[in-house]
Amino acid sequence: MVAQNSDKLIGHQLDQYHIEQLLTQRKSSALYLARDVRSEGEVLLEVAKQSVKENQHFADAFQHNMSVIQTLGQPNIAKVLQISQSSGKRPFAVIENQSTTTLADKLADWARENNTLPVIKALELVRHLAATLSIAHRAGIIHHDLRPSNIFMREDNTPVFVDLGVPHVPEVVEQKWEIGQNNVIDYIAPEQQEGREITPRSNIYSLGVILYELLAGHAPKLPATSWDIFDRDATPKEVPLEEARIGLTSETYRLVRNCLWRQEWSRYDNATELINALDAAIAAERALPKVLPVPTSTRRWLPIAIPVIIVLIILGIFLNSGNDPNDVEANSIAQATTVVPTATSTATPTATTPPTRTPVPVLIPPTLTPTAELVIELLEPLPGSEFAQGDTITFDWRWPVELSPGQQFAIYLFTSTQVSLVETVKEPILGFNYRARIPVSDLNASEANVDWQVVLETVATGNSIFESERRPLTLQLEPPTPTVTPTPSITPTTDCVISPPPSWVLYTIKSGDSLFNLAIAGGSSLDFVLQVNCLPPDPVLSVGQKVYIPRPPATNTPTPAPVPPTATPGRSGGGGGGGDKPPTPPP
Repeated sequence: MVAQNSDKLIGHQLDQYHIEQLLTQRKSSALYLARDVRSEGEVLLEVAKQSVKENQHFADAFQHNMSVIQTLGQPNIAKVLQISQSSGKRPFAVIENQSTTTLADKLADWARENNTLPVIKALELVRHLAATLSIAHRAGIIHHDLRPSNIFMREDNTPVFVDLGVPHVPEVVEQKWEIGQNNVIDYIAPEQQEGREITPRSNIYSLGVILYELLAGHAPKLPATSWDIFDRDATPKEVPLEEARIGLTSETYRLVRNCLWRQEWSRYDNATELINALDAAIAAERALPKVLPVPTSTRRWLPIAIPVIIVLIILGIFLNSGNDPNDVEANSIAQATTVVPTATSTATPTATTPPTRTPVPVLIPPTLTPTAELVIELLEPLPGSEFAQGDTITFDWRWPVELSPGQQFAIYLFTSTQVSLVETVKEPILGFNYRARIPVSDLNASEANVDWQVVLETVATGNSIFESERRPLTLQLEPPTPTVTPTPSITPTTDCVISPPPSWVLYTIKSGDSLFNLAIAGGSSLDFVLQVNCLPPDPVLSVGQKVYIPRPPATNTPTPAPVPPTATPGRSGGGGGGGDKPPTPPP
């Protein structure tokens, strides 16, 4: 990544972290490379641009999101080591430095080399991103600026997210589209460009643009003619991937197309659906028939060589026409026997010089792939994933050929003292992809750190045919049952813990209340209020229910001035001393 050093914080120190380089500039925060003066190690600092006093809502969201990231323990998300505030009350997070090279850097390198990532590698890279975002989405975290420059790449070309904890700041992005070959689609989803709330489908759109660029070598371009423009809200229709990169499977084209719909509801519902589509595309690309290359030199010269040989034979006969007829016949036969083996290359080779075999295209179906290439490819869970009691683990793997009768897959769990069979699977879920879903409680593991492995074996004897690598995962074991029954209280769930920001208040729902209005009045959003209170997307609230909401801004209510009594006009008519009745004071 190119350093950007024109920043006031460079050379200064936050806590024990000396800021050395600006890596990324965002609207609401900036990412720096820093050095820990105590350990001399390099770290990343994500620093908010506004203080708590300047933007309390952003500061609360920053604190909350970074705290959630700390609990995920996902290997493709950089660890948040510390959350703090500067002396000027600007929130910042200390993040593990795994790389400063981004996917944008990689794309630029490939472009200079006039090269692209192999199709399956590109699909697998986006699958890593989708699997990581799926975990973040379930925790209520949505990436607000998903683009190659914000995806860091380790030395082994695996991706890592650094900025997932940065809160989203809605803004309207004005884009003026002009017809031309050099205009490309941005990574930001249309709804985000319009300033609307982002959803997991917004990230799916961004992943579609990234996948398009990985496959085509450039981001989706706009069409070159005006009648190709999809004229709705000035959002154009991109040139289809089918035109930008030919030779892919229909599954891959459909995958990209279903990510790039302008309307949110036309895209995949969630990252899990996208992962399934990626698996189908990978399986389809692997199943494409492979054609052995035919040497071009043989094919190029063979049509010329045969006529030349025939002409030479005729010329030889003509030149020897003055000799003995028997000699002519002998010479002709000799020349013929010298030339014919080359023309009929499939004839039985001689003992001295084997004839050259003319190669022909050979179709190799997936089932005939050499055994050296066969491997059980583990997909999910990723190495180092953590699961709690109550979770269900989804084991996904891929095997590139169909199972033979009498074969099955077995999932084994390894601890330091024993090996246990978890599940057997005989049928794929789609193509060459297999899956097993096992609750953590069914594993009966006695240790937290375990390995899992998939084995292809015979059903009758259990003999191993192929074995996958072993992959580690961490289980949160059931805590011991306390002997004293605790006082009944709200039972926390493993999925969500109510954690209101410091400035929020506990509010009792009244008749006519709207959670949306309460959120807006406090300068927050409905999604964030639902997230803090662990509420579903469409909650049904009841009068008297208590929820945490942002403290609404104080308003100065003027003290009402005393209302002077209004004289009531007198009535005509007699009456002793008949004046007006005194006015009745207000209650």
